[in-house]
Amino acid sequence: MTLPLTRIRAPRSSRSGRRSRATLPALCLAVLSFLLTQTLVIPVLPKLGESLSVSPTALGWIVTTNLLFGAVLVPIMGLLGDRFGHRRVLLLALTVMTMASVLAALSPNLIALLVARAIQAVGTGTFPLALTIVQFNFSGESQRSAVGWLSGVLGLGSAVALISGGLIADVFGWRGLFGTMAVAGLLALVASILFVPDTAEWNRKTDPIDWAGTALFVLALSSLLLGISQGSTFGWSSWQTAITFLVAAAGMTALVLVELKLPNPLLDIRILVLGNLGVVNALAFLLGFVSFLFYIVVPAIMLGSRQTGGGMDIPVIEATLYMVPNAVAVFAGGRIAATLVRKYGDRATAVLAMICLFIGAVGMACGHDSVWPIMWSYVAVGSGIGIGFSCCSQFVPTLVPTGRIATALGINTMIRTVGQASGTPVATTFLTSVALTDQRVVTSTTYAILFTFAAVVSGLGALMCLLIRQSKNS
Repeated sequence: MTLPLTRIRAPRSSRSGRRSRATLPALCLAVLSFLLTQTLVIPVLPKLGESLSVSPTALGWIVTTNLLFGAVLVPIMGLLGDRFGHRRVLLLALTVMTMASVLAALSPNLIALLVARAIQAVGTGTFPLALTIVQFNFSGESQRSAVGWLSGVLGLGSAVALISGGLIADVFGWRGLFGTMAVAGLLALVASILFVPDTAEWNRKTDPIDWAGTALFVLALSSLLLGISQGSTFGWSSWQTAITFLVAAAGMTALVLVELKLPNPLLDIRILVLGNLGVVNALAFLLGFVSFLFYIVVPAIMLGSRQTGGGMDIPVIEATLYMVPNAVAVFAGGRIAATLVRKYGDRATAVLAMICLFIGAVGMACGHDSVWPIMWSYVAVGSGIGIGFSCCSQFVPTLVPTGRIATALGINTMIRTVGQASGTPVATTFLTSVALTDQRVVTSTTYAILFTFAAVVSGLGALMCLLIRQSKNS
């Protein structure tokens, strides 16, 4: 089932020129503030463990908690935006996220920090909400450019946060990280209040909320992500892991049966998995999956010990500089994707994104013993990630009714998050330690196998993107 496509939507509201020009920077700042809460803490987990006196296993919940709640909340935030107004839900998300960042900075122990991290996850909804506001308030080339900016910031922000987290913690301590998140959230909130217009139209229908579907969705997705993220800790053959996946399977089965019977479900299964939207959602999963393979493994190679046969013993600051071109490539890829879509269509652009990932993976598989081949291969990876994120962001709104744009974008973001969550344990299983320490033997062959696997997945993804059917209006 493929819905008719309309490449560009006309804007639904008009604002002054000054406010329209300030809208996009404000939305970019909102997306950046959310990305800081998601990834800024990752490089300093060992320091957090020392400060809070907790085990590495318990420490992993600082990332897992935010991931779990974020994946569950993002489509719900999109649904709320479609029902009650995208601007007001965006402001709510930024307010809650900023307050949670303050709570995290003041947390006296791990439990308090985990609660704050769970609340912070409300900010995950900023990206689909920002994209939806763009769909309603921009048109033509300005809409394409705005989507490219937001997608570029999505990739660039994650990369910059991973690079700068350690530097900020060295100067201000781990509490300073959460203070930085709070300041960024506050600035984004003020900018959004001043410069972000609301969508003049949203779904004002009084259809009842799909509470049963929402509950089953939360149960199924949280169980799935819990099993994926904690499988290596529980043991992949343990009863705990088996139970989480069984609950996820049962919940997903019940969710499909319930949603197929409802006229206005939370997840329209037929639209989500069939036709072009099904391919784009699968693309989002692969982009998240493959990108996190690289985000875990490339720092492992640069920072790992030469004694294991696979590391380079590069100092942290030097390794950070080597990864900067990747961040620039992600941003540039997001910016040029709009031009690529306009000239060559969604299918060719999506295929190109996966080919870039394929080239980067092959380059690293063949040249991971030297820093320069890794750096330039990482640039190819960054280009593919940026182009792919932007392609998904531009394509999804053309495949759903106007009143479901934020919901569909939220679901696409959620699927990408599941891909990221799936890529992490695959990478860490190969490396045997997510902390990237020298306590386990990680050889050069280990990295070659993993990059070859990433190349195979990327190649299959490129073939999958050929299934996208072009619209006459594309």
